[in-house]
Amino acid sequence: MDAIISFNKLSDNSILAHNKITKFLASYFGGEVLDSKEKMVASMLKPYDRVFIVNGLECFCDYREEMRKFVGFHAHCKLFWATNDYKLTPSKQLRELMERNNTTLLTTVEEALHKQKFYKKYVYVNWNSLTMNKNFDYTKINKRHGLIYYGAYREGRVDSFEKYFKNVPYTVLISTTRSNLEKFRALNEQIKLFPPFGWANAISELSLFKYSIYIEDKASHKAYCSPANRFYECLSSGVVQFFDKECKHTFDRAGIDVSEYIVDSPAEIQEKMDWVEKDFHTHAEKQRGWVEDTKEEIANIIRGLNG
Repeated sequence: MDAIISFNKLSDNSILAHNKITKFLASYFGGEVLDSKEKMVASMLKPYDRVFIVNGLECFCDYREEMRKFVGFHAHCKLFWATNDYKLTPSKQLRELMERNNTTLLTTVEEALHKQKFYKKYVYVNWNSLTMNKNFDYTKINKRHGLIYYGAYREGRVDSFEKYFKNVPYTVLISTTRSNLEKFRALNEQIKLFPPFGWANAISELSLFKYSIYIEDKASHKAYCSPANRFYECLSSGVVQFFDKECKHTFDRAGIDVSEYIVDSPAEIQEKMDWVEKDFHTHAEKQRGWVEDTKEEIANIIRGLNG
């Protein structure tokens, strides 16, 4: 039997990474989800064969001590750290336990980006593709807005922000947290700012927009990371994406041909929007066809693990 540890309480509809990964593992392998102090304590002495720890914000977990005791008590089990973000690493206390446990890393990025070697084995898994939702019918939505970028003001993307958001011929719409507002506003006073999309309604809220620009951290230009969650969210929402030329290698590695939608300047984004606007639905469907359901493929990787 598997134990699947989530640092945060699961939600029925959230598209956050830890929520998706945990629910996937539970649904495909019948594991027991431990996402509260009560569940962790009650399961402390149960026999498990494998223990999956799904990355998240450990600092907000209110059962950190119980979790560490659990991992230590189940040192005989096969232990896995499932992550889609190389910047989210286990705490020092948890890391020390994992180092002693011959942990297997299940990650969306190349091994070179993982600076802390707390694991013994590396396995590539495209967790981000679990975001894809082809059941959502975006054609029923009245797309009222133009170009959207959403997410944090990440230092590795500042040059791209300046390139595509400053002195541009189109209206820039950005959905972000309050802490990022002034940084984005400093680039362009005309930027229209939206609050972050709701965790449960992100796909439907995103579907109100027509276009998005895909940019990535500079680190991703050199080492491979799976296409980001937002790539799959936009496909699900019928949002046509344009890709900064520095990202092309990511999609070449992923086997996705985005060459028609590559841009290298604000003028090229405007040209692409004018082009797509003439037959928007065809382009949205073409991009949506880039990705099929990957759940069984990922399940087969997990089934083949031997710790």
